[in-house]
Amino acid sequence: MATAACRLGEWPRLMQARDGAVWAVSNARQGSLNRFDGDRWTQHQPDVGQWVEVQTSLVQTRDGTLWFGGFMLYGLRDGSWQTWSSREAPIPFHRIRLLEADDGALWIAGLGEHAVRLDLGASRTQTHRDLHFQCETAEGDRWFVELPTGEETSGIAIVRRMAATGAWIRYDTDDGLPDEPNCVATTSDGRIWASGGHDGEAATARFDGTVWHRQIHPGLAFRLAPNAVTETADGHLWYSSDNIWDGDRGHGGGLLQIDPSRQGPDNWTVHVPWANTHSYSMGSTADGRLWTGADRLRAYDGSTWRVFPEPRGLNNWIHGTVGTPAGDLWVATRTYGVFHLVDHVWHNYTVKDGLPTNTVQDVLPTGDGTVWAATTEGVARFDGHGWIVYPALDRAVGWAGGLREGLDGTVWVNEHHTLSQTTAYRPDRDPPQTEITLSLAEVGTSGNTVVNWAGVDRWRDSSQGQMQYSWRLDGGTWSSFSSKMEQVLLSLDSGTHRFEVRARDLDFNVDPTPAIAHLTVAAPIWREPWFLTLMLLLAGLITVQSVRVIGRDRRLRLANTTLAGQNAELAQAREAAEAASRAKSVFLANMSHEIRTPMNAILGYAQILRSSGELQEGAQRAVETIDSSGHHLLGLINDVLDLSKIEAGREEVARGPVDVGAMVRDMADMFEVRCRDKGLRWRLVDETPPAVVEADENKLRQVLINLLGNAVKFTPTGDIELLVRLLEDGAYEFTVTDTGPGIPEDHREAIFEPFHQEQGSADLGGTGLGLAIVQRHVGLMDGTLELDSTPGRGSAFRVVLQLPELALAPQQLAAEVGARRLAAGFSVRAIVVDDVASNRDVLENMLTQVGAQVETYDSGEQAIERDAGIPLPDVVFMDMRLPGMDGMESRRALIRTRGFDDVPFVCVTASVFEHERQRYRDEGFQGFVDKPLQMDALHGCLAEVLGVEYESLPVTPSVSPEVTDVALPGELATSLVRAARSHSVTDVTLQVERLDGLGDSEKRLALHLRGLIARYDLGAVAELVENLPTR
Repeated sequence: MATAACRLGEWPRLMQARDGAVWAVSNARQGSLNRFDGDRWTQHQPDVGQWVEVQTSLVQTRDGTLWFGGFMLYGLRDGSWQTWSSREAPIPFHRIRLLEADDGALWIAGLGEHAVRLDLGASRTQTHRDLHFQCETAEGDRWFVELPTGEETSGIAIVRRMAATGAWIRYDTDDGLPDEPNCVATTSDGRIWASGGHDGEAATARFDGTVWHRQIHPGLAFRLAPNAVTETADGHLWYSSDNIWDGDRGHGGGLLQIDPSRQGPDNWTVHVPWANTHSYSMGSTADGRLWTGADRLRAYDGSTWRVFPEPRGLNNWIHGTVGTPAGDLWVATRTYGVFHLVDHVWHNYTVKDGLPTNTVQDVLPTGDGTVWAATTEGVARFDGHGWIVYPALDRAVGWAGGLREGLDGTVWVNEHHTLSQTTAYRPDRDPPQTEITLSLAEVGTSGNTVVNWAGVDRWRDSSQGQMQYSWRLDGGTWSSFSSKMEQVLLSLDSGTHRFEVRARDLDFNVDPTPAIAHLTVAAPIWREPWFLTLMLLLAGLITVQSVRVIGRDRRLRLANTTLAGQNAELAQAREAAEAASRAKSVFLANMSHEIRTPMNAILGYAQILRSSGELQEGAQRAVETIDSSGHHLLGLINDVLDLSKIEAGREEVARGPVDVGAMVRDMADMFEVRCRDKGLRWRLVDETPPAVVEADENKLRQVLINLLGNAVKFTPTGDIELLVRLLEDGAYEFTVTDTGPGIPEDHREAIFEPFHQEQGSADLGGTGLGLAIVQRHVGLMDGTLELDSTPGRGSAFRVVLQLPELALAPQQLAAEVGARRLAAGFSVRAIVVDDVASNRDVLENMLTQVGAQVETYDSGEQAIERDAGIPLPDVVFMDMRLPGMDGMESRRALIRTRGFDDVPFVCVTASVFEHERQRYRDEGFQGFVDKPLQMDALHGCLAEVLGVEYESLPVTPSVSPEVTDVALPGELATSLVRAARSHSVTDVTLQVERLDGLGDSEKRLALHLRGLIARYDLGAVAELVENLPTR
């Protein structure tokens, strides 16, 4: 709110900020913070979690932050507010006064309380360009190598920062140093040693407090390695040559051992334990062993060198080997993460344990018991269980960089990557605070509850996502730290429990005062006093009742004898009922087999005649009628068989790739015609993207056909709609809606019973099995089926199925159409064994049509007696139900007696039970052909078993001259061709209806086109019309 004047409360304070604005604070209960922009005053109430109006002090520090204090501390910088309370940070909480000191620190004091100094200039990290930190002496002096950016591995000088004075001192060759120093080390007795190279040879130098005493070690390399130096338990210094040397100068690599207690040129020894000796890192352990890392890990016990080929990863490049006072060894590898040797057991840590990458450039165990690792993707720290990545140190140190530790616990990160610099990281020492945000004091008798918590870093150095927590129950063992912020407790015993949780920040500071929640679990009901009293009363009643029961038992014995006889009769009746049920299933299965066998001949010959291309139009329509009626009869048989399989517990789900869009379009094409024939309006709403899913296509088709068939059957007028869409959870929804008579609520369960038909629907046909099969198939596919119906207004059946998407394009499932023959270069010799002549003839004709040579036999015995001079077939089609030797026995006999070992056998069966097919597979049958035989199935079987390929043959139905001589109006012919080419059955049908009003010849043409439309052969429609004359 802007005003021309500002009303303040008591104790007002004024300050002009650097941008010229004037700020005013007071103890006013409303409007305690105001800003004057040179024209008007504006009251401020920041949108922060806690805002207390009383403000008693304000100051702007040199970094530009505006600070306000009253009962809390607020900071405003770059338009962003932060807030602290005495619960979150160690600051006073009563009438705060603020002061910026000359050194930039912010002093915070409270009325009658303590004062706190906040060092705003201190940073958690401090970086020095062109320096690498090396070591720190007991006096606090810090030693650095000056390594300018762009240099490979060698420095040009050594720099010392004096702890007493803060002065920096630089040493170079004038002070006795080698000309390429790259490492400074302090020994256990306080001596300072430098190493590197001088004038093309390895060199070291000892510091006497004033100057350096240089010593040349010829024959090793140009210089000593920067990170390969260690002091062993005997006080000796060990160095390794760098991996760059010149054979012409006599360089051969090696390890350098120096005895610092001796002076003169004979205080060093060169060791060459393997060819081209050099090492990237060196370390020592408390047991006296010297460790080196290069192309593999090696150890020296004073007399023998040992190579460690195991575990896997130690025989690769090693970049860090560091021993600990406890005797452990830490190893950094280029490819396999970090290894830890403790108690003779190796442990390996990789990205699975929290490392940012498995490429580790150095490893550093520190005095607080934690371990640091420098990787090519940042620095991580190990707490004994897992690794935590430090966002502030997300840089790669480079192969010439490394990690060091100062005396105060500061971790120094030496970078030699794109820049040469060293960064000091000072861990925070203030522990975080923990708060339980949700817990129930009273817990039910189940003992199940959940506890939630959160932690706050006092100075916000660790974000909420970087905090970790550990908890325990009833003084037990603390859990490992993790980022989880809740714990579910199950089956707690009755009584009072103590739950504790503590937070840990990014610097591993642990809250010393864990948050505590007391949980009281209600006692089970049987421990309540009133329950015990009730039990005593019940015991008395039971005693009285027992006397009565004893007398009654005598009467019951006689009744039980009679009841036992009745139970025996009921058991017999139940067994008879179960036998009848089993007999029914067997009967239905056998009847299905007996019906499907002759249907094989009917439908098989129909397919053969349809694909011959030699029938006149009238004969072609008659054969199509036979085929259509046969498939309708087969559908009724399949309904009965499906119900039989469901009741027998033998229904299986056969999942495979399904193009949802193509299947839905098939449904649409089929039922659009049926709706039009009945005068209904058809609507398809497909909201699914093109996709191939995993599903049982036969069951899904049967579900949709039954639902759509019922909708068309029971809807006299109105609309039929199929809605298909993909839901948010990845499931597919199929909803069939009609405007029929609807289903009363009290009939909705009965319609799903087998053989149930609604009153008045018997004259509409059907078996009454459709919805029963729909319900069972949806259940088998783990889907849901819902019905929403309003009597007089219609019904909607909604099916929801989880159909996992496959990595296939819909066009990959496109099926070939038309008659086919074996492609050039392929031939098939086949044997057909079937005791039914019509079945043999059908299969022989189908095989002959594709170009196969066929032998037929009516029994297995006859096939065994075939002429031995005839070459072995490529495939045998074997009926399973043969008289005498059945199909499996015949196969075994042919293999045993006639050498059919390598001939594939195909099972020809009317059985559709999966368990029977599995039995045939186990016997050795390699393919299956179902009765009634289908051309496409036979083609697919030959391709699968023999790997043959086909070429399609055009099928051109015979067309009467009375049709081909009709001259059409040009506009009508163009519309017909366009509709056929766009595969729109609806548009083609509408254009054909226009022909009926043009004349008798046009009617005959319309009749012929409707036959092509019924077969969905829109390509033939377009081809025929394009060849007609126009007028």
